[in-house]
Amino acid sequence: MDETADNFLAADPYNGGTPHKLNVPSLVNFSCAPQCQWIRTITATEDGTWSVTQDDVVNWNPDSRSQTAQNGVNIEVIPSTFSLKKGESQTIIVKSSIMDTQDWFSNSEVELHSALTFKAEHADTPDARWPIVFKYDRGELPSSLQTTAHSEQGTYVAKNIALPKVDAPIGQVYKPVKADVETVSIPKDDERIFPWALNRTDEVDENDILDEATFTKFITVPANSKRLNVEITGVASPLDGTLGKGNAIVYIGKDYNGDGVVQPQDEILCVSNHIMYNNFCNINNPEEGEYWAVIYNPNDSGHIGVEESFDVAIAIVKDEIADNFDVSVPASDGSQPVDMTVNWDMEMEKDSVYYSLIDVGTSAVNPGNIGSIPFKITRGKNVVEFGSPQTGAKVGDKVPLTFAVLANNTGIDQGKSMKNHLL
Repeated sequence: MDETADNFLAADPYNGGTPHKLNVPSLVNFSCAPQCQWIRTITATEDGTWSVTQDDVVNWNPDSRSQTAQNGVNIEVIPSTFSLKKGESQTIIVKSSIMDTQDWFSNSEVELHSALTFKAEHADTPDARWPIVFKYDRGELPSSLQTTAHSEQGTYVAKNIALPKVDAPIGQVYKPVKADVETVSIPKDDERIFPWALNRTDEVDENDILDEATFTKFITVPANSKRLNVEITGVASPLDGTLGKGNAIVYIGKDYNGDGVVQPQDEILCVSNHIMYNNFCNINNPEEGEYWAVIYNPNDSGHIGVEESFDVAIAIVKDEIADNFDVSVPASDGSQPVDMTVNWDMEMEKDSVYYSLIDVGTSAVNPGNIGSIPFKITRGKNVVEFGSPQTGAKVGDKVPLTFAVLANNTGIDQGKSMKNHLL
């Protein structure tokens, strides 16, 4: 491999350069979104045939005990096998993609390490090793947005959205999906063996990993899906009002080997283990395939075996643009934040939860090149609700009517007209 001094100077990132394009035997990019690509040209110093293999992808951490192999990361080398005569050259293309997972404490924006090994068929030719260091960069868009809808027609204003300099940005909303909510009863665990543990080395009985304190469900994700979300939306417990009330942990993984068996230690993608707030795991733009979710009720309060009920909401957002939502995004100078407005006209069931995704892009040709924002809508009470203490009346009776109006927390002025029909 060879590179010129002029190209090194031109690659200065503080002078508009792109150092990851230099023809050097290392692959670095901290701006994968979520894909990135490297192109290298190598020249053979002798005749030979080489094959390329890849190390596991691990998260970087100064403590090696906190490093572990990462699922949901793909690295492709083109070509993976090639032959050259001495003096001949070959262009190598390396592509990586990172699954965009989110939970209460983290997302996919972690530094990842791997390496490529070029192994020659000739035993006397030494191996060549290229380190890979890369990271997913979501940009400055918010990690998620959520609102409560109080009418079939409504507006939500997301304030202080950071955008790059763009003259006419656009936004589009994928068709919101009403969550499939299942209520499951799970007793508190009778020991402290979690379904997944970082770099578990102790011998653990498989029956204790997925035991009576877990609920497991397989989820089929179609091709081109935009979002997979599993979330705890409610808890019913005899320990309500005490510190012993359960807060179930959510795990998501993928059945990579297709055996139909949940193997958390090898297939994990997301863990959400907040001790107070309802846990969730979210994957934006998930790969097609069979996924699993595990809900676990840990024993962290001494109340062994106490039955608690959890409402588990599962939703898959498909690649369908909503025709009853529109997004307005003003121009940005790249320094001052802007307010993004979402309007809808959609029937929603009261007390239900809907999941969607908002794409933000620089033009209709590039509708999502700035990024994506997970969007959650909860259908709450109506803005205005009428009532009466009577269910019947005689002619001439005066019937008292009551009505309640919710506070306007939308961020914009609203006018309301009220009309009531007595039947």
